[in-house]
Amino acid sequence: MITGSAQAQPSTRLHSGFRSSLTFASVLAIVLCIAACSVSNLTYGMVVRDLDSAVVVEGTGPDQRLIYRTGVESTAGIARWTLLLPLRPILFWTFGERVDRELENPSSYVRELIGVVGQKAGSNLLRCADTAQRLVRVAELDPAPLNRIVALDSIAAIAKVVGVDLLTGLVERGLQLEPPADGAQALERFTSMRPAQRTPPGGPLSEDERALYGAALGVLSARPLPHWSQRLALVADLSNAVRDEQQPDMRVAAQAALRSALHHALQWAVIDAAAGRNVELIEVRIRAIEELHRSGGSDSVPVLLAMLAASPEQIAAGEPTFEDNDALRLRLVHLCGQLDPDRAVQICTFPGREAWQRIAPAEFLVRMALDGDPYYSPVAMPAREALAHCLRREHARPAEDLDFGGEDWIRVWWSEFQKQKGKP
Repeated sequence: MITGSAQAQPSTRLHSGFRSSLTFASVLAIVLCIAACSVSNLTYGMVVRDLDSAVVVEGTGPDQRLIYRTGVESTAGIARWTLLLPLRPILFWTFGERVDRELENPSSYVRELIGVVGQKAGSNLLRCADTAQRLVRVAELDPAPLNRIVALDSIAAIAKVVGVDLLTGLVERGLQLEPPADGAQALERFTSMRPAQRTPPGGPLSEDERALYGAALGVLSARPLPHWSQRLALVADLSNAVRDEQQPDMRVAAQAALRSALHHALQWAVIDAAAGRNVELIEVRIRAIEELHRSGGSDSVPVLLAMLAASPEQIAAGEPTFEDNDALRLRLVHLCGQLDPDRAVQICTFPGREAWQRIAPAEFLVRMALDGDPYYSPVAMPAREALAHCLRREHARPAEDLDFGGEDWIRVWWSEFQKQKGKP
């Protein structure tokens, strides 16, 4: 019996190894199949048609709202399979490209589409403008914070492709937007002289009309309009003007105006997302801050602090200078801790906000380090280490900093900083 068992062992090991290999191959096949089925395999046109089938915009102007349909017409699922891409034309001809579909979770379906539409738009100016109109509405109106975050990612992707710096001109113009003084006249001229209103459509203008039309384009696109709906309406009108324009020089002028209007729509969608103190949208604000920092680099940190600081009215009402949220404050601590000593003491002041507190990154870190309980606050210790890092101290040694009877180096530095008026 012992001899028989010994002879059976090699066969048992062989079958066990075969079963293990078979299991591994099955798991690998399933993973490859899942990876091969992706919305990223859809073309730009497919994504846009699916998105427009699922999203309905109700209302006009500031009263717009998004409605997500449960019954949609979407691209057939075979279009998402990587292995079937070479056969897509034949499969579409045989089974059809569009199918009716009932969605259990329309919000998730829309999120999947807006996550890729920004990259699918490429560098084509008109595609980027059309895509921005869809994404900005989601970023401004969607009740789901996660959808807004995904929309911001796609907005940042478009901004990068078309060369938009999300912080360009912000400090010079400020955060209080006003319509142009001669905007009504410029809009009237643009409306009456745009290609669709000419006879024939897209036909030439006289020399005087060309000058007036060009000036109207410049006025309308020179500065961002106050509300996101106005900015999107201008992008839509200028996109149509570019499409319809038959005169080469006027088309160039319309393209320049569209590029500027698109810049404003993308930039202020992210700025709007970073504003406010709605607790439900805290993750959205953090992502907007990250996108602004990614675009502007280290020089953006003083600008971000100036944007997020409370107004004198908010402070008088008892609100803290910076929103009392540990996740947001830790993100700002992280950004401030990356600065060099010179940038750590820079201060940004927006036009019209001269009465607001002017806070340098180093001062923000001092406040976070000293205002919270060092043993219980999740922000105090990271702020100490961040300040030590950006001031190029050899070490932070929090335990020694808090030694009873000792003098805290942060308080010493801050006192000297104030005496020297900005020089640590």
